[in-house]
Amino acid sequence: ANSMGQSTIQWSHALLLGALHVLPYFLDTQAGWAHGMTGRYFVTQSIWYFTCALAAFPIYYGILTAWAQRCLSLSGWCEHTYLSLGVFPVVLAWFVILGVLDEFVVWGMEEDAGIIAEVAWALLIFISMFLFYGRKCCAGRRVA
Repeated sequence: ANSMGQSTIQWSHALLLGALHVLPYFLDTQAGWAHGMTGRYFVTQSIWYFTCALAAFPIYYGILTAWAQRCLSLSGWCEHTYLSLGVFPVVLAWFVILGVLDEFVVWGMEEDAGIIAEVAWALLIFISMFLFYGRKCCAGRRVA
């Protein structure tokens, strides 16, 4: 990410955007408890929602803003094409990451190995997020 440039969005802001995007859907699924939702469904969906909110969305926003920062003075069709060609692979990777996570959710609904695979995929996404944002996402305020 450093070779691409610094992301203009801070980790805490990307985290908030991800939570605001995913939290309403998560809360809506919680209404399913009154209609016979199983514990397995809750576990697989919780992993999906928290992975998206806390890791996948911050990576997505960070990469897109870092790429857009490289193209601040767009003036012609060549520059717009350059920007589009950079955004397209990020969006494609986004759909692949979430598609794999969705498949693990379906597998996790049927077998325990699917839940383990979903957790492993989620950990990989979290590790990627920490590598992308570096120490900025883990650093707390120091008291002098």
